[in-house]
Amino acid sequence: NGVEMGSGIELTPTVQATP
Repeated sequence: NGVEMGSGIELTPTVQATP
């Protein structure tokens, strides 16, 4: 839920992952 990874992949449709 709203967790962003540094892999450039968004896990949730709410928060985008870091590029």
